[in-house]
Amino acid sequence: MVLVQPGEWRLTQDFSCIADESSVPFETRADSHFVLPLTDFADWMKGRKQPRLEHFYR
Repeated sequence: MVLVQPGEWRLTQDFSCIADESSVPFETRADSHFVLPLTDFADWMKGRKQPRLEHFYR
């Protein structure tokens, strides 16, 4: 199963569980609607306690 990266973390988890239960490989692709990849945001979040969009956009 190949999907575009959902915009919500919960959906990614739900699709992953469905794929596991069905024994179907699961893979996501980057979504061009986002300004930057999820991995870049994850790197920015390292060492931060809470995500604050105000700080992210600065």
